[in-house]
Amino acid sequence: MKISLLLTSRDKREELKRFFLSCVQQTYKKFEVIFADQGDNYDLLANYKDINIVYRKISLCSLSKARNLMLPYISGDILMLADDDCWYEEFFFEKIVTYFIEYKSIALLLCNVKDPFSNRIYANRPVKDIKINSSNIFFLSTSIGICVNLHNVSGLDLHFKEQLGVGTYYGAGEDVYFAYEIFQTTKHQGQVMYKGSMFVYHPVILSSFTKKEKGLSYGLGTGALAAALFISGNNKHFFWFVDIFARSIVATFFYIILFNKELSSFYLLRTKGLLLGFWKYYKQNR
Repeated sequence: MKISLLLTSRDKREELKRFFLSCVQQTYKKFEVIFADQGDNYDLLANYKDINIVYRKISLCSLSKARNLMLPYISGDILMLADDDCWYEEFFFEKIVTYFIEYKSIALLLCNVKDPFSNRIYANRPVKDIKINSSNIFFLSTSIGICVNLHNVSGLDLHFKEQLGVGTYYGAGEDVYFAYEIFQTTKHQGQVMYKGSMFVYHPVILSSFTKKEKGLSYGLGTGALAAALFISGNNKHFFWFVDIFARSIVATFFYIILFNKELSSFYLLRTKGLLLGFWKYYKQNR
C-alpha cells in the first residue's frame, strides 16, 4: 500500500527540515509527500531526493483550501494529514500500513500525538485503543493523527470545509469535520478506530494552550463546527457542544475564584468564541 501525505507550509524552514528528515528515515519507503508551498521552500527539497515529493507552489491561503488543492494529486492508497511542525519515528509508516493490512475494514484510523522530548501527550489523550462513536470522535480527532484507507471511502467526496480551520476567521474544526464525514459514512460497519499507542510527534508546549488568542480561535472553530453539523441535520450530537460550553463556563469561574488571571481569561475567551462561532456561522450558512 502506498501512503500519500498532504503537507503545506509558509515559512517554518527548520520544522520542514525535521519533517522531511523523518520521512527519509522511514523503514517503509512506498510513500509520497504532496507539498503545497505557500512560502519559498523549494530549495530545501534538493536535500531530500531519496523521497517522492510532489511539489506545487500556491498563493497564501487557509489550511483547508491548501489541502483541497492537493487532493487531486493523491496517487496512494492511504491518506495521511501532516503539519510542517510534526514528524515521525522511523517505524511509523510501517505501522500504519501493517494496521490497515491487518484490519482491512478500517476506513479511518485516528492516531495519538506526543512530544518525544517532554513525553507529554497532546490533550492528555488515552493511550488505549478505542472504537470511535458519535461522541468521542470530537475529542479524539486531531489533524495530524488522521489516516484514511482510501479504498474504503471510494464513494465519499473527500474535501475540507474551507470556512473552517487555520487561516480562516473560524480558526479550528476542519479536521474534526473531515473525520466526522468519514465516520458518518462508515459507522454502521464499525470502520473507525482510535489507536492511542500509535504516536505522531509534535511539540506539546503547555503555555501555548493557554494563550488568549488560542482560546478564542479554538472557541470560534468549535462553535462553527457545531453550527455546521447542526445545519446539516446532525443536531442529535449537539450535546457534545453543550458539554464543551458548560465546561468552559465552569473553568472560567473556577480560575476566577483562584485569582488565576491567565487561565480565567483563556476560558472566558473560549466561551465567548464558542457562542460567537456558532451564531455567526449559523447566520451565514442556514
